[in-house]
Amino acid sequence: MSARSEFTKRIEGLSTVGIHMVIDQLKDQWSNDNSMNGAVRRFIEICEAEIEARYELITLPSEVAKRRAAIHEVTV
Repeated sequence: MSARSEFTKRIEGLSTVGIHMVIDQLKDQWSNDNSMNGAVRRFIEICEAEIEARYELITLPSEVAKRRAAIHEVTV
């Protein structure tokens, strides 16, 4: 298993707050190095993509509810 897929699998089990903590830890650990390691940047991007995907999944039901309400109002 590659380091990237292992990292992705590990963050999928974390809460969103936990993922933010991982990002902070990576940034703290590598902030002394002005040219942040490419792998670290990629891991941070993976974390941010996971957070964005979760946010989109959370907002989906509310969009569906809005559409249903709009359809219900039109048909009433």
